[in-house]
Amino acid sequence: MNRWLRRSGAVAVLAWLVLGPALQAQVPPGLRDGDTFVMLGDSITHQCLYTRFVALYYYLHYPETRLRIFNAGVGGDRAVDGLARFDEEILAMKPSLVTVLLGMNDGGYRPFGEPQFGTYQADMTKFIDRVTRETQARLVLLTPSMYDQEANRLRNRPGSPEYNAALVQFGDFLRAIGKERKLQVIDMNAPLVAATAALRKTNPDATLIPDAVHPGPAGHLVMAHAILKGFGAPAVVSATTVDAAGKTVASENATATNPVVADGTVAFDLLARSLPFPYPPECRGVLEVLPFTEDLNRETLQVTGLAPGTYTLTIDDTEVGQFPAADLAAGVELSTNESTPQYAQAMKVKTLNDALNGQFQKVRAFRLAEKRKGYKREDGTYARKLTKQVKGDDGKVTWVEDPQAEERFAAAAAQLPDVMAEITRIEGEIYTANQPTQHHYALKRTQP
Repeated sequence: MNRWLRRSGAVAVLAWLVLGPALQAQVPPGLRDGDTFVMLGDSITHQCLYTRFVALYYYLHYPETRLRIFNAGVGGDRAVDGLARFDEEILAMKPSLVTVLLGMNDGGYRPFGEPQFGTYQADMTKFIDRVTRETQARLVLLTPSMYDQEANRLRNRPGSPEYNAALVQFGDFLRAIGKERKLQVIDMNAPLVAATAALRKTNPDATLIPDAVHPGPAGHLVMAHAILKGFGAPAVVSATTVDAAGKTVASENATATNPVVADGTVAFDLLARSLPFPYPPECRGVLEVLPFTEDLNRETLQVTGLAPGTYTLTIDDTEVGQFPAADLAAGVELSTNESTPQYAQAMKVKTLNDALNGQFQKVRAFRLAEKRKGYKREDGTYARKLTKQVKGDDGKVTWVEDPQAEERFAAAAAQLPDVMAEITRIEGEIYTANQPTQHHYALKRTQP
């Protein structure tokens, strides 16, 4: 017998009909259990933000499909740099899926033209060739993101008013070669432009890219939304529909069991296969113009056939809200309700994902130092020593070798295996913390 009924002593238990197909776990489009997903790019990827959001979505929505998701961004990179670190960042990882976001630096922050465009074309073509020839990975091209010249103007900084137009043309090249090679291309530029324009309708000084180049967290949420939509990620965390009058309950991406009605209370148990995506506070403003919840994060409860009045919803005996019968009949959104146990579980996963990205940032810092040394050659050595600027007695500035930086680099290299082991350990914690849990829902009429 249902727990609420045992506690209350109620005896009126009606037969209910549970509708819907047998529950099957959602599977991420194009990925299988054990696959590795690498996101390669420049400093915008190195920020570990859109990559973090995409990974968190996967951890929350696909808890039964264990993935390895790696950030492979390095600040200042151009397409040629992606080629330079191809062996360690792509080949060594044996990915099933690779996204590449390069181009912001390739254009040289000046109007569209040569030689920068020709160089980008050639190097991106070589990168695409290597992925398709040397790996089994599905390659997805991300167009260069938005350059916000207006952000420069608002802050009295120099910049190129024509540079975003140049980046759009770089994206046009990716679309052309994507069509030719049958590769998916996801636009990172237009969604940021559209969201920025929408925000500026109410705040002319709004920007998602404070320094014109690197999006803030809200801008990265826009990018993650575009990537996940491009991948065909599902909209529903869980959707439960109860007909109290007809005594039926149906659910999507969840299993509802033990439904009962008694003494003005509707109750059931729900096992959902996904968890809601908890929005960071600094990202919530962009939700006014970004349909992330509607497109990717719907956790809904709809209850029809209730007598008029206000109903208190509890989940696992914790009150999560009070709702008029009319609102429940229309359906209420629970994904942003911070009182639900599902939200609390999602926050635990988010905390672990943030810790995971702390380890990724150590790896990215090491790769950035490697870039300054010229990347590793086949014999395991590097082309250059790390250097620093010094001012001589004559006031002239020169570059000299930096032994302390070399020592730090050697220490970081020695610690890299431990960092990778810590990444694996935290991943294990994530796939323990994100597992589906059954919860008890009860709606009780508390006001007429």
